[in-house]
Amino acid sequence: MWTTKNFTNKEVWGLDMLFINENEDQIHASAPRDIIPQLTNLLTEGYIFHIEKFNVSKINGTYRPIIDGEYKISLKNDTIVKRFEDQTLPIPFYKFSFVEFNEITHRYNHPKYLTDIVGKLKAITEIELVSKRNGETSPKWDLLLENVCGSTMKITVWDHMLEEIPLDLSQIPSTLIVLIVTSTTIDIFKGVCYLKPISATKMYYNLEIP
Repeated sequence: MWTTKNFTNKEVWGLDMLFINENEDQIHASAPRDIIPQLTNLLTEGYIFHIEKFNVSKINGTYRPIIDGEYKISLKNDTIVKRFEDQTLPIPFYKFSFVEFNEITHRYNHPKYLTDIVGKLKAITEIELVSKRNGETSPKWDLLLENVCGSTMKITVWDHMLEEIPLDLSQIPSTLIVLIVTSTTIDIFKGVCYLKPISATKMYYNLEIP
């Protein structure tokens, strides 16, 4: 679940989330900003919910957080959200669509499809303060991930994203950190492909997944 914001002025546009069922089918859902307060007290990641009275439409936005997702759910003022009584149902908490490093460049011309990757955190640059259009500055880091073949991929992260990795990053590379980064976009600078985060981007480390 993530808040969609204007990257420059941080204006909140809405609340987005991914739902998954026991068959590992996923669907993208969103809510307008005026009903965010009533939903944030109800929706919590990792819990099972029963939801009624929502709209379903074809996806026509800029990005698709689910590669094969053709439809999305729109929550409304009268949408009913209830926490399901049986929280032991076999519904997975995570589902990723990892892209091999050598395939990422081919996705550059398909910007609406977001990219998930996994790799060992090999290096991290020193903090750099970057000026924005509104005159403010934001901290920026570059992370270097390495896959099992020894290939590397750079990911640029901003602001407080590194707080999602509550580890002593000064011990890299001696400390093994397997990093998963989801819902990124792809860009190319001086012929080199790298990944950029958006509002939907999440980072996970050392997850116990199959």
